[in-house]
Amino acid sequence: MISEFKTPTRTYELDVDKFVCNKFGIAEFFTKHFCVEDLGGGKSVLDVGCGVGPLALFFADQFNCRVVGVEINGDACKCFHKNIRRFELSDFIAVEEENFADYSGKIISQNFDLIVSNPPIDEKITTSDILKFKNSSFKHPNSSEFVYVTNSWHDDNGKDLLDHLFIFAQNHLAKSGKIILTCCSLDGASEKTIFDRAAIYGFTSTKSISGKITTASIGAERSGLDTVDAFYVVLEREVENEYRNS
Repeated sequence: MISEFKTPTRTYELDVDKFVCNKFGIAEFFTKHFCVEDLGGGKSVLDVGCGVGPLALFFADQFNCRVVGVEINGDACKCFHKNIRRFELSDFIAVEEENFADYSGKIISQNFDLIVSNPPIDEKITTSDILKFKNSSFKHPNSSEFVYVTNSWHDDNGKDLLDHLFIFAQNHLAKSGKIILTCCSLDGASEKTIFDRAAIYGFTSTKSISGKITTASIGAERSGLDTVDAFYVVLEREVENEYRNS
Protein backbone atom coordinates (compact mmCIF):
# COMPACT_ATOMS: atom_id res chain seq x y z
CA MET A 1 0.00 0.00 0.00
CA ILE A 2 1.06 3.59 -0.58
CA SER A 3 0.31 6.49 1.75
CA GLU A 4 1.18 10.17 1.42
CA PHE A 5 3.48 11.91 3.89
CA LYS A 6 3.24 15.67 3.42
CA THR A 7 5.98 18.05 4.56
CA PRO A 8 5.90 21.84 4.05
CA THR A 9 8.10 21.57 0.94
CA ARG A 10 7.56 18.06 -0.44
CA THR A 11 5.05 15.22 -0.45
CA TYR A 12 6.39 11.65 -0.27
CA GLU A 13 4.51 8.53 -1.36
CA LEU A 14 5.58 5.84 1.09
CA ASP A 15 5.11 2.10 1.27
CA VAL A 16 3.09 0.97 4.30
CA ASP A 17 1.52 -2.35 5.28
CA LYS A 18 -1.38 -3.77 7.28
CA PHE A 19 0.37 -4.01 10.65
CA VAL A 20 2.66 -1.02 10.26
CA CYS A 21 2.01 2.12 12.27
CA ASN A 22 0.99 4.93 9.94
CA LYS A 23 0.83 8.01 12.15
CA PHE A 24 1.94 10.31 9.37
CA GLY A 25 -0.14 13.14 10.87
CA ILE A 26 2.25 13.25 13.83
CA ALA A 27 5.29 13.21 11.53
CA GLU A 28 3.70 15.99 9.49
CA PHE A 29 3.12 18.02 12.66
CA PHE A 30 6.83 17.48 13.40
CA THR A 31 7.99 18.76 10.00
CA LYS A 32 5.64 21.74 10.19
CA HIS A 33 7.32 22.97 13.38
CA PHE A 34 10.90 21.83 12.80
CA CYS A 35 13.53 24.50 12.15
CA VAL A 36 17.19 24.01 11.38
CA GLU A 37 18.18 25.47 14.78
CA ASP A 38 16.65 22.34 16.33
CA LEU A 39 19.12 20.10 14.50
CA GLY A 40 21.55 20.26 17.40
CA GLY A 41 24.41 21.85 15.51
CA GLY A 42 25.21 18.90 13.25
CA LYS A 43 24.04 16.37 10.68
CA SER A 44 23.80 13.10 12.58
CA VAL A 45 20.27 11.94 13.45
CA LEU A 46 18.90 8.93 15.33
CA ASP A 47 15.25 8.10 14.65
CA VAL A 48 13.95 5.85 17.46
CA GLY A 49 10.95 3.75 16.47
CA CYS A 50 11.25 5.01 12.90
CA GLY A 51 8.43 2.95 11.37
CA VAL A 52 8.50 3.15 7.57
CA GLY A 53 10.85 6.12 7.80
CA PRO A 54 9.00 9.42 7.25
CA LEU A 55 11.25 11.46 9.55
CA ALA A 56 14.44 9.70 8.48
CA LEU A 57 13.61 10.47 4.85
CA PHE A 58 12.76 14.06 5.75
CA PHE A 59 16.14 14.63 7.40
CA ALA A 60 18.19 12.79 4.79
CA ASP A 61 16.45 14.31 1.78
CA GLN A 62 15.90 17.88 2.95
CA PHE A 63 18.86 18.44 5.31
CA ASN A 64 21.51 16.02 3.95
CA CYS A 65 21.70 14.30 7.33
CA ARG A 66 23.15 10.90 8.05
CA VAL A 67 20.33 9.02 9.75
CA VAL A 68 20.09 5.78 11.69
CA GLY A 69 16.56 4.46 12.03
CA VAL A 70 15.82 1.84 14.69
CA GLU A 71 12.61 -0.16 14.37
CA ILE A 72 11.46 -3.40 16.01
CA ASN A 73 8.63 -4.18 13.56
CA GLY A 74 10.08 -6.30 10.76
CA ASP A 75 7.27 -5.48 8.34
CA ALA A 76 7.84 -1.76 8.90
CA CYS A 77 11.56 -2.22 8.18
CA LYS A 78 10.73 -4.00 4.92
CA CYS A 79 8.64 -0.99 3.85
CA PHE A 80 11.33 1.40 5.07
CA HIS A 81 13.96 -0.23 2.84
CA LYS A 82 11.62 0.15 -0.15
CA ASN A 83 11.12 3.83 0.67
CA ILE A 84 14.85 4.44 0.97
CA ARG A 85 15.43 2.91 -2.45
CA ARG A 86 12.52 4.83 -3.99
CA PHE A 87 14.09 8.14 -3.00
CA GLU A 88 17.68 7.00 -3.63
CA LEU A 89 18.82 7.69 -0.08
CA SER A 90 20.73 4.48 0.66
CA ASP A 91 23.95 6.44 1.19
CA PHE A 92 22.32 8.55 3.90
CA ILE A 93 20.12 6.16 5.89
CA ALA A 94 20.91 2.98 7.82
CA VAL A 95 18.13 0.76 9.18
CA GLU A 96 18.58 -1.22 12.40
CA GLU A 97 15.85 -3.85 12.75
CA GLU A 98 15.80 -4.61 16.45
CA ASN A 99 14.61 -3.75 19.91
CA PHE A 100 16.04 -0.32 20.81
CA ALA A 101 17.26 -1.60 24.16
CA ASP A 102 19.38 -4.18 22.32
CA TYR A 103 20.59 -1.62 19.78
CA SER A 104 21.61 0.86 22.47
CA GLY A 105 23.48 -1.83 24.38
CA LYS A 106 25.90 -2.45 21.53
CA ILE A 107 26.71 1.19 20.70
CA ILE A 108 30.00 2.24 22.26
CA SER A 109 31.36 5.45 20.74
CA GLN A 110 28.81 6.78 18.24
CA ASN A 111 27.15 10.10 19.12
CA PHE A 112 24.19 11.88 17.54
CA ASP A 113 23.43 15.57 17.12
CA LEU A 114 19.70 14.91 17.23
CA ILE A 115 17.51 12.11 18.56
CA VAL A 116 13.89 12.09 17.39
CA SER A 117 10.95 9.87 18.28
CA ASN A 118 7.21 9.47 18.59
CA PRO A 119 7.50 7.00 21.48
CA PRO A 120 4.72 4.66 22.64
CA ILE A 121 3.80 5.57 26.21
CA ASP A 122 1.43 3.60 28.45
CA GLU A 123 2.00 4.15 32.16
CA LYS A 124 -0.97 1.95 33.10
CA ILE A 125 0.16 -1.27 31.45
CA THR A 126 0.29 -4.31 33.73
CA THR A 127 3.21 -6.67 34.32
CA SER A 128 1.14 -9.54 32.93
CA ASP A 129 0.66 -7.65 29.67
CA ILE A 130 4.39 -7.03 29.42
CA LEU A 131 5.19 -10.69 30.07
CA LYS A 132 2.59 -11.77 27.51
CA PHE A 133 4.74 -10.35 24.73
CA LYS A 134 8.13 -11.06 26.32
CA ASN A 135 9.16 -13.61 23.69
CA SER A 136 7.59 -11.91 20.67
CA SER A 137 10.05 -11.08 17.90
CA PHE A 138 7.67 -8.63 16.14
CA LYS A 139 9.25 -9.78 12.88
CA HIS A 140 5.76 -10.14 11.37
CA PRO A 141 3.42 -8.89 14.12
CA ASN A 142 -0.15 -10.11 14.41
CA SER A 143 -2.88 -7.68 15.42
CA SER A 144 -2.35 -7.95 19.20
CA GLU A 145 1.46 -7.72 18.89
CA PHE A 146 1.05 -4.71 16.63
CA VAL A 147 -1.18 -2.89 19.14
CA TYR A 148 1.24 -3.64 21.97
CA VAL A 149 4.47 -2.62 20.25
CA THR A 150 2.84 0.50 18.81
CA ASN A 151 1.29 1.75 22.05
CA SER A 152 3.01 0.25 25.06
CA TRP A 153 6.36 -1.50 24.51
CA HIS A 154 8.29 -2.21 27.75
CA ASP A 155 11.36 -4.28 28.59
CA ASP A 156 11.32 -7.07 31.18
CA ASN A 157 12.11 -4.56 33.93
CA GLY A 158 9.20 -2.27 33.11
CA LYS A 159 11.18 0.45 31.35
CA ASP A 160 9.57 1.77 28.18
CA LEU A 161 11.03 3.19 24.99
CA LEU A 162 11.11 6.69 26.48
CA ASP A 163 13.27 5.49 29.39
CA HIS A 164 15.68 3.77 27.04
CA LEU A 165 15.85 6.83 24.79
CA PHE A 166 16.90 9.07 27.70
CA ILE A 167 19.37 6.50 29.05
CA PHE A 168 20.97 6.27 25.60
CA ALA A 169 21.05 10.05 25.24
CA GLN A 170 22.94 10.46 28.51
CA ASN A 171 25.96 8.90 26.84
CA HIS A 172 25.42 9.29 23.11
CA LEU A 173 23.91 12.72 22.54
CA ALA A 174 26.53 15.14 21.19
CA LYS A 175 27.59 18.00 23.45
CA SER A 176 25.21 20.52 21.88
CA GLY A 177 22.74 17.85 20.83
CA LYS A 178 18.97 17.87 21.20
CA ILE A 179 16.09 15.45 21.61
CA ILE A 180 12.78 16.11 19.86
CA LEU A 181 9.67 14.15 20.82
CA THR A 182 6.35 14.51 19.05
CA CYS A 183 3.22 12.89 20.45
CA CYS A 184 -0.54 13.22 20.41
CA SER A 185 -3.11 12.82 23.17
CA LEU A 186 -4.08 9.36 21.86
CA ASP A 187 -0.51 8.19 22.53
CA GLY A 188 -1.23 8.28 26.26
CA ALA A 189 1.34 11.01 26.80
CA SER A 190 1.16 14.61 27.87
CA GLU A 191 3.81 17.30 27.90
CA LYS A 192 3.97 16.87 31.69
CA THR A 193 4.64 13.15 31.24
CA ILE A 194 7.56 13.97 28.97
CA PHE A 195 8.92 16.74 31.20
CA ASP A 196 8.74 14.63 34.37
CA ARG A 197 10.45 11.66 32.76
CA ALA A 198 13.11 13.85 31.15
CA ALA A 199 13.97 15.40 34.51
CA ILE A 200 14.72 11.96 35.96
CA TYR A 201 17.51 11.53 33.42
CA GLY A 202 18.89 15.09 33.51
CA PHE A 203 17.10 16.68 30.53
CA THR A 204 14.88 19.74 30.39
CA SER A 205 12.58 21.30 27.81
CA THR A 206 13.80 24.32 25.84
CA LYS A 207 10.84 24.50 23.43
CA SER A 208 7.29 23.21 23.47
CA ILE A 209 4.67 23.70 20.75
CA SER A 210 1.08 22.47 20.96
CA GLY A 211 -1.53 22.16 18.23
CA LYS A 212 -4.23 20.01 16.67
CA ILE A 213 -4.05 17.18 14.14
CA THR A 214 -6.91 15.30 12.54
CA THR A 215 -7.66 11.74 13.62
CA ALA A 216 -7.81 10.83 9.91
CA SER A 217 -4.12 11.77 9.60
CA ILE A 218 -3.17 9.09 12.15
CA GLY A 219 -5.73 6.45 11.18
CA ALA A 220 -7.78 6.96 14.34
CA GLU A 221 -11.17 7.86 12.94
CA ARG A 222 -12.77 5.15 15.09
CA SER A 223 -12.00 7.22 18.19
CA GLY A 224 -15.10 9.26 17.37
CA LEU A 225 -13.07 12.48 17.40
CA ASP A 226 -12.30 14.79 14.51
CA THR A 227 -9.07 16.18 15.99
CA VAL A 228 -6.67 15.45 18.85
CA ASP A 229 -4.02 17.47 20.64
CA ALA A 230 -0.42 17.14 19.46
CA PHE A 231 2.81 18.56 20.79
CA TYR A 232 6.43 19.03 19.71
CA VAL A 233 9.00 19.17 22.51
CA VAL A 234 12.71 19.99 22.28
CA LEU A 235 14.85 18.73 25.16
CA GLU A 236 18.45 19.42 26.11
CA ARG A 237 20.76 18.55 28.97
CA GLU A 238 20.20 20.52 32.11
CA VAL A 239 22.90 23.18 32.47
CA GLU A 240 24.33 21.61 35.60
CA ASN A 241 24.27 18.10 34.10
CA GLU A 242 27.87 17.22 33.21
CA TYR A 243 28.51 16.25 29.60
CA ARG A 244 29.59 12.64 29.89
CA ASN A 245 31.63 12.29 26.73
CA SER A 246 33.73 15.43 27.09
